[in-house]
Amino acid sequence: MTLEATGSNLIVGFKENLNTWGSGEPVVVGAGDGVEVDSESISLDAGLIEHTGLSGQGTMLPAILGEKLTAGDLVCPVYYRGLEVAIAQAMGTAATPAQQGGTAAYAHAYTMAATTEGKVGTLVMGGANHPAVREIPFAKIGGFTFDIARNAEAKVTFPVVGFDAYLNADTPTTVGLVASIEPADTTHTIVGQPLNPSRVTLLITDGDVSITEYIVTITGTDDEGNYAVEAYTLSTDTLAWISTTRWSAITSVIGTGLAGTTAGDTLIMGYEYGINNVSNYTSIGIPTTADYQLASFDQFSVWMNEQSGGALTTTEGSADEVYPDSIRISLNRSLSQNVTTRFGRQIDEPHGTNFAAVEVGLNFPNWNTESQAVLRDRLQGKQFKVFVKASGPLADTGFALEWSFWANAVQFGSGSPNAGGPGDMRFDATGTAHRVLTAATGRPAWADNQPLSLYNINLRTTKAIT
Repeated sequence: MTLEATGSNLIVGFKENLNTWGSGEPVVVGAGDGVEVDSESISLDAGLIEHTGLSGQGTMLPAILGEKLTAGDLVCPVYYRGLEVAIAQAMGTAATPAQQGGTAAYAHAYTMAATTEGKVGTLVMGGANHPAVREIPFAKIGGFTFDIARNAEAKVTFPVVGFDAYLNADTPTTVGLVASIEPADTTHTIVGQPLNPSRVTLLITDGDVSITEYIVTITGTDDEGNYAVEAYTLSTDTLAWISTTRWSAITSVIGTGLAGTTAGDTLIMGYEYGINNVSNYTSIGIPTTADYQLASFDQFSVWMNEQSGGALTTTEGSADEVYPDSIRISLNRSLSQNVTTRFGRQIDEPHGTNFAAVEVGLNFPNWNTESQAVLRDRLQGKQFKVFVKASGPLADTGFALEWSFWANAVQFGSGSPNAGGPGDMRFDATGTAHRVLTAATGRPAWADNQPLSLYNINLRTTKAIT
C-alpha cells in the first residue's frame, strides 16, 4: 500500500540535545516534548555537483553528491505553554522557574546570551500515514518572530538550521543482521540487509562474565554509498553496543580476538532504524494541563516611553500605552551554514555571523496625534523602552498565564504614514532594540540590559534548557 502523507496528522517534537554536534547521537523525543505547529518548511537539500568534463558528446555524465543542507521554519500557534525549549534555545539563557505564591504557577525568564553555542535539540516529525519519521539529530533555533494581529491567530515562527536529516522508516529489529549464535573467531553469516540506512546494534549475553575480549568488524557502505568499516571491541564498548555509522549495506561481519570461555553465551546483531522511529514517535505529546491555552490578540497590551524616562505606567489607558492593531517582535541570530572538512558534506554547528538583531514592529490603523509622536521621535533618533504583555486565563489562584516582552533602546528607523485612498491613513513603524549600559527606570526584575528579555507564566516546573 502506498502511504500518502498529510499534514493533519503530523506530530512534531523538539527536545534539548546535550550531545556533541555532528558526532553525538540524537535524543529520544517523547512525552511533553511535542510542539504544535501550523506549518513547517524544513527543506532537506542534497546538492549535486555536475560532471562538466568535455568529451565531445554534448551531454553530461551523472553528478556526484555535494553538500547536505537542512533548514526551514516552524510556524507555531502562540501557546502559554509548549514553546519554552525553542524560546530558551533562541535566547540562550533560561532561569530556573520561580514558583508563584506557593501555587502551581511558575514564572520562566529568558534573557539573551552573547552566543547560543551548544544550545541545540533533536527535531522529530512524523505521522500515521507518513512514509518515514524525519529525524534531525541536531537542530539549532536561529531566533523567532512573534506576529500578533487583530482577528488572527497569534503565531511565532522559528527558523531552524539542522545537521543532516535521517528518514527512519522501519521498526528496529535485534536479529536482522546476525542470528543468535555463540561468539567465535569467524566470518558470521549475514541474515539480512538493512531496509533503510540504519545503525547496527550488537548484544552479547555473558551471564558468568567469562569473556574478557572480543572484536567484531563490520564492513560495507554507509548511508551516502561510501565504503565504511567500524569495529566493536568488548573491553571498551561493553556488552551492548550501537554503531556510529548508518549502514546502507553490509558486506561482512567478522569476529576476532576472542578471549575467555563462551559456553552458554550468545551474540546477536540487528538494525536500529533511528533512535526516533515509527515504533516510538507516537509517544511525543503536547502539554495536557490547563495552561495549554492560546494567547489571543485581545490579551495583549503595549506601553512605551523614552529609555531615559521614568518607569512605565502599565495600567489601562495610561499615557504610556499605545494602541497598535498588530505587533511583531523578532530575534535574528544570523546563523551560518558552514561546511568544512570536519564533516565533509554536513555543516559545522551554526554560529552567529553578525550582531543578533532584535526588531519591534508596531502597526497602527490610522495616523493620529498618538502615533504621530512615534514618527516625530523617529526623525530625532530617540530611544524607547517597550513593554508588551499578554495576560491570559488563570494559571492558578491569583496568577494569570502570561507572555511578556521587554525591549531596550528601541529606535524606530523606518515607517511612514501613507495615503492609499480616501480612507484612514495607516502608520507602520519598525524599530531596532539595543543593548544598554544602564538599567532603565522601572525595568522588570526578570529583564536585563540586553536588547530583549521574555517572561512566561505557566504550570511548567522544570527549567527549559540546561
